[in-house]
Amino acid sequence: MSSEYPSPFTPNNTKAPFARAVVIGGSVAGLTAAHVLSKHFAQVTIIERSELANGTEFSKGVPQSRHPHILLLRGERILEEHFPGFRQNLLAGGANRLNFGNDLRMRFPDGWLPHYDTQMEAIAASRRLLDYTIYQRVAENPNITFKANSEVESLCTDDSNQRVIGIQIRNRVNGRIQDIPAELVVDASGRSSKAPQWFSQLGYTPPEEQSVNAFPGYATRIYEIPQTFTEEWKTLYIMPNPPEVTRGAIILPMEGNLWHLSLIGMNGDHPPTDEAGFLEFAQSLVSPAVYDAIKEATAVSPIWGYRNAENRLRRYDKLDRYLEGFVAMGDAVYALNPVYGQGMTLAAVASQLLDQCLSEQTQQTGDNELAGLAAKFQKQLKKELAIPWQTATNEDMRWPNTEGKQELDPASKLIGRYFKMVLRAMPHNIKITDAFFRVQHMIAPPTLLMRPDILANVIKTNLSLRYAKA
Repeated sequence: MSSEYPSPFTPNNTKAPFARAVVIGGSVAGLTAAHVLSKHFAQVTIIERSELANGTEFSKGVPQSRHPHILLLRGERILEEHFPGFRQNLLAGGANRLNFGNDLRMRFPDGWLPHYDTQMEAIAASRRLLDYTIYQRVAENPNITFKANSEVESLCTDDSNQRVIGIQIRNRVNGRIQDIPAELVVDASGRSSKAPQWFSQLGYTPPEEQSVNAFPGYATRIYEIPQTFTEEWKTLYIMPNPPEVTRGAIILPMEGNLWHLSLIGMNGDHPPTDEAGFLEFAQSLVSPAVYDAIKEATAVSPIWGYRNAENRLRRYDKLDRYLEGFVAMGDAVYALNPVYGQGMTLAAVASQLLDQCLSEQTQQTGDNELAGLAAKFQKQLKKELAIPWQTATNEDMRWPNTEGKQELDPASKLIGRYFKMVLRAMPHNIKITDAFFRVQHMIAPPTLLMRPDILANVIKTNLSLRYAKA
């Protein structure tokens, strides 16, 4: 592939400092990346290996798309900033509002969380509605084009093999090979990213990988909400509790007066995908609430299983040499256990960070060069990932069969013990519960749980529980 390309288009964004960018992957990470790139590049092309989102089917390009998803409040707020009116778009598509104090029934290790008054609300929707809503907003942008059913074969570099100048793709329908020029390539292709292989082919050392696998597994089914259902909750969640209570479940409302139910199994205790085994697993939970909800409900989908859900981090922040013009984000870098619901929000956070890095790059380099962007972005992204990664992996390392366990330093052990005290206290203290949700949804820092008044409540509640059992 030559380093000189004839322009195959008339740029719509003629004021953009850069000409062309390519995004590999059309899921949340790729779509949000393309949106921010369109402010800096005259033309952005999204390469998607499957069909584009259509709002009626779960994406084949997102293996876990059939399972319930939670868009944390920070992610929702970022998407609202990207696409003003995004919340209303979701609600118009049939999504449901959830009040954390009144609409959630959640069972923690020490019991059910209390109902309480709060202004915290989120929107519950299926992944197919979320993907389609974002896709529709991105597709409105005349600077962004899509190439569906296309697979990236390789990265293309300049003569010095130091800078990306484009990609080569293959159409999965007709086999046609095509070169796509680009000054910047963003890999948002998910867990199946081939970037490490591409790096090796180009003579670059691929990123180191860290993995923590607590062997989670899911089995999901969609039900019609029974007309006889009279409970007050909209969402029901029974959380697994390491090291012994391996089973849990979540029911989320979705558009069309439906329930999205996932049975959760940790430590290799995976829920079956056959009818009898699925129902038996639901009956075996620490509370009968899930089985009671679905036993008279009508199933409207098959049972879908999902197993490849370990935590995996590719250390692009530690590369000994960076390929200029190439960055990675989303599950291509950080793939976290989906039970913690962080993935889509972290994708939105990464898009914000990419926007910030490109703006700073333009201000600092009058000649519009992208040199140094790759290292800067990957290192800053790792800083954003530090707390979510630690939260997910520290919890998963509490399971006895977890692979990839690491010896925790004294501070991490202390934080882990305190976190267990927080979970134990939540069913008995509204103030702690509210603080936990703010941290979980990334709208407050984890230090909120260490604030003197919260700390005092956690200690006092745990002491009261200990004395009550004595």
